[in-house]
Order: sequence, then C-alpha cells, then structure tokens
Amino acid sequence: MISSIVCLGTDWYQSLKSSTSQVIDCFYGRGMKVLWINPVPVRFPSAKRPDFWHRVQSKARVHARFLANPRKSFYVYSPIYFPAFSARAMQFNRLIITLQVLGLRHLLRMRSPLIFYSTYTAWYALPLLNRAPSVFHFADKISAFRETSSDPKRRQILDTMETELIQAASLITCSSRYIYEHALHKARDKAERVLYLPHGANASSFRSVLETNVAMPDDIKNIPKPIAGYFGSLTEANDKATFVFAAKNCPDWSFVFIGAVSGDYVELASFKNVYFLGPKAYEEIPVYGKFFDACFMGWKPHEWITNCSPIKAMEYLALGKPVICSSYIAELEQCPQLVRITRTPQEFVTALRESYEQNSVKLVNARLEYASQFSWDSHVQQILRALNN
Repeated sequence: MISSIVCLGTDWYQSLKSSTSQVIDCFYGRGMKVLWINPVPVRFPSAKRPDFWHRVQSKARVHARFLANPRKSFYVYSPIYFPAFSARAMQFNRLIITLQVLGLRHLLRMRSPLIFYSTYTAWYALPLLNRAPSVFHFADKISAFRETSSDPKRRQILDTMETELIQAASLITCSSRYIYEHALHKARDKAERVLYLPHGANASSFRSVLETNVAMPDDIKNIPKPIAGYFGSLTEANDKATFVFAAKNCPDWSFVFIGAVSGDYVELASFKNVYFLGPKAYEEIPVYGKFFDACFMGWKPHEWITNCSPIKAMEYLALGKPVICSSYIAELEQCPQLVRITRTPQEFVTALRESYEQNSVKLVNARLEYASQFSWDSHVQQILRALNN
C-alpha cells in the first residue's frame, strides 16, 4: 500500500495550479505524505529574452526557501544544482540531486514511496526510479518547447532524457492523444503501461461557486459587460496579435486577463476595454470566472501547443462558459461542439460574438456535464488501479 509520494514536478510556488499539483493534492487528500521536488531547468535562459532577469530572480527566490513545510506531512524542496548543462555537469547534477532526494526520504521516513514525475528533473534522479513504483505524468512534450525545439543539439539531449524516463516508468499517463501515441512508440515493450488520461478539473468546486451567491470581486465590479475572460500566465508565446485585433474590433466587449505577465503587452494594455488584474489565488479563479460571459485562449502556432492539452480549456468548461481558442490544438477536437477553434483574428472575433449570442441553458449544461466526467480524483483512482494490475 502506498503511503507516501516523492513528486518531481513543476514549481510549487507558481500562482496557478498545474495538472501535477492537482493530482498530488488528491493523493495528499487520501492521507499520503508528500515530498515535492521543485524543478531544475533544462537549459539556462538566454540573456536576450525580455524576461531574463525576471526568470533569474524568480528562480533565486524559490531556492532561497530551500525546504518548506506548507502543510502537515507536505514538504517542498528546491534542490541544489550546478547551473550548467554540459554532459559532465548533467552527470554531476544527477549525483548530487539523487543524494539529496535519498537524504530527504530518509529524514522524512519515506521508506517505499511512489515516485511521481512530470518534469525532466526526474532524469537527475533516474537511479531512484528503478527501485520504486513510478508514474510519468506526461502532460507536455518538453523537448518541443519553443525555447528548446529550435536547437537540434539541445533537442536531441532532451529526446534522450525523455526516452529514458519513459523506459524507467512503471506507468506513463498521457494528457493528449498525440503524447499518448508518441509515448506508445517510445515505450515499445512497455506499451501496456501507457495510459491516455486527459486533463481533469475541479468540476464540483467550480460548480458550487456557480450555484452559490458569491460576491463579485471588487476589481471586476465596474468592468462593463459582456466580458471575455482569460486566466493563466501570459508570455511571448501567446497570440498577442489576435488579442489586440479582438480588443480593437470589439469595443463593446471588455477583455479581462488574470495571471502573471512576462512579456511585452504594452500595446494590448493601451486599449480602454482591456483589463489586467494580475495573479489570483487558485481558489479565486472560479469566482472571477463566474462573471465572465465567454472565455478565450490562444498561442502562436508551434509543435508544442498544437499537440498539448491546455488545462484551462477543461476549467473554462467546468464554469459552463463558451470557449474560443485562436490556436489549432488537436486535443480540443475531442469536444468540437463545446470549444470553437479559430484560424484567423477575424474568425476569432466572429466566434466570440456568435458564442455569446447563441449561448443557452442547454449549452451551459452540456459544458458542465462534459467537464464533470474528468475529475482529478478519478485520475488518481485510475492511476492506482493501473499500478495494482
């Protein structure tokens, strides 16, 4: 019986909850002790990036916390590593990170934990994966990230790391069909251990907000309706051109962005009908979403985004809202009647207006019903069932 988990996941301190943190929350809710290991970068960020110093400072703040205990029996550790990514440095980091994790397991009396990982930090602790049951939560193809995919040498290194992580896992859970097919190919003789498990949502808690008389947040009270809402981080990867076109061509709409901004959004912020409300606690997201009239998202075309599975799509549906996406994402074709995928800025504007005008109680209920089929707790049940088979 599993009583503890070592999770090598995304940054625990980020404002929005990742799919990894949602799954681990469910494990924790079952009474399991958790050791969360914050990520090690897969490369040093380029000094030419406009958000270079923001990234460096953010990483420094995370590591300054070292070992934290935010909840009872829940520990967050930011590992010490050498900030270089040559072959020799990576092997050195493998040694010291493995020793750190082993030491913490001993200190926290975690004898036979489940190893759960979603980042390539797990590669640095690969020796541990062969000694315990492990789950690779394959939510994003990191080798296809914009920052790495254009560098053939770096991509080859990451492809090798990914293959080793797939081969080492007791179970691989895949959030999109593309990633599932990719993992099947890499797993070879372990194909039966690959599981297609689309992202979930806290549908019940989102729905409870919709059904209760919650107060409208102060910073959205005076924003004119209808409101097109977005929550999530904003970077240079987002489809700024479409967002600007929509704000310019829909002066009767308000566009509300909730989340951290790291990039040049000066032009978009110059429109009087655009509002940046900053990051909010995860618990506040459905409260703001309740007062949106439609939800949207969009990124610049790229291999990574085309084949991913955006968690916000399921959360938008869990709010019962019309969803418009300015990017082609193959996974969203699983629910074509619930999410409008557009190819041009004008299509985006048309879809936004039509989705709002054609919205109905029947469509709202269809979105809520669809999202209710994919809860994070059901994910955990399927993972435990698969591990026991």
